[in-house]
Amino acid sequence: METPSFKEKLQAIYPKLTSSQKKVARYLFDNPNVLGVMSAQELAAQCGVSESTVIRFAQTLGYPGYLDMKQEIQRDLKNAYSSSQKLSATLRQFADQDTFFSELIQDHRQALDQLESTITLELLKQAAELIVSADTLYVFGEGSARAPVLELSFWLRRLGIDVVDISDTGRNFFEKIVHLTKNDAALAFGYRSKNQEVDILLKEIRERGGRTILVTDRALTNTVQYADVVLRTARGKIGEFASMAIPVIIADALLVTVAKLEPERLEHLKSLEALRSRYGFS
Repeated sequence: METPSFKEKLQAIYPKLTSSQKKVARYLFDNPNVLGVMSAQELAAQCGVSESTVIRFAQTLGYPGYLDMKQEIQRDLKNAYSSSQKLSATLRQFADQDTFFSELIQDHRQALDQLESTITLELLKQAAELIVSADTLYVFGEGSARAPVLELSFWLRRLGIDVVDISDTGRNFFEKIVHLTKNDAALAFGYRSKNQEVDILLKEIRERGGRTILVTDRALTNTVQYADVVLRTARGKIGEFASMAIPVIIADALLVTVAKLEPERLEHLKSLEALRSRYGFS
């Protein structure tokens, strides 16, 4: 027997819900993708109900708690779409050739608005403090997540920070992390529904006494438990192409926060410029 989808579960249980729980159901029916980035408290505020209402709503649907509901539904939603289906859905959304660019900008503007409410300056500062205090920073991102990794690694090196960027998976991945120490830190961009390397990197460095940062659009328990700082982002609707523009902005925000935290690091960049100028590479 085929397992009912999340929307089918909502439709079946809806008549039995309280009036407050129905507000949550209606919101999630129209916006299932928010489960990847919203806590129970944030969802409650969005729906105008109490946090306990959100938790009871999850239990009414048969889940032990909110995190259990979020983990299962996000996995099901992500697994339901291949990369080609996501891009096709985006192309259908932007079918009008005359408006697709402005609509694309608007989608990113909405994601940025949501970003401002989920990532605080204090979280950025906490992440930056872990970065500058590390002997070596290991930055992981594979596939499309290479974009923010390259952006962040490039500029942090120019500020004199020792960075090892990793895109390897499988056996080669372990060659990059074998020398992790308690004085190191790891920053992982984790956007795949299943990413074993992210879990291994964060788990290994935590077990060795190091510190960890996770940037993700999902809050799956088995990954978040290994992170000292979690920066949650939204990149687009489930079932549609999700760009890396927002994660790159996070990378830039971390860079600026590091520079503000230790402005003396600009001397490293000045030294590089002076060396280039000495040999005619201005």
